[in-house]
Amino acid sequence: MALQWCKTVVNGYNWVRPSPNPVRVTVSGGCPPALHGRRGVTNPGLGSWFEMAPDHPAGGLVCEYRSASFGTPGSPDLLGHRTLRAAEAVQVASSADQASTTRHFGAVTCTAQGAPDYLIALRFRGRADTDLWYEAAGCGRLTNGRLLAFPGGLTLPEPATSPVPGSAAPLP
Repeated sequence: MALQWCKTVVNGYNWVRPSPNPVRVTVSGGCPPALHGRRGVTNPGLGSWFEMAPDHPAGGLVCEYRSASFGTPGSPDLLGHRTLRAAEAVQVASSADQASTTRHFGAVTCTAQGAPDYLIALRFRGRADTDLWYEAAGCGRLTNGRLLAFPGGLTLPEPATSPVPGSAAPLP
């Protein structure tokens, strides 16, 4: 079952309706071991309504999960995680802000089934962390709990994560 991002288009932007069961990820809190049916993220400290992620994060965390869209049925389990240095977090935030959040018209052909899902937390000095959910399968969907980028690509540092001991191998 694909993630169902409920969206509303207002003034040409893709707005996400709040998920009834979002997950909150922070750099200090680490990656949840499983998502337990959660969908979407929550961002209590997100500033602008028109940006995917604020500028100048001081660090971050990438959590990789078996795809909820095309993977094994059930709760997506944590496959790997990686701490981001400040320069890497800035690149992720910049990549997120470059993803189009405006309404897409026309046909889209998508592949890459079986790609993982990523939860990303970006740390900022003097404000709450910002969460992003990136569904890499299909055309890619990126959300911060308010905005939706579809089709949306996100550039993550290589390697995106390191495997969690005892987890299944990441999907290709």
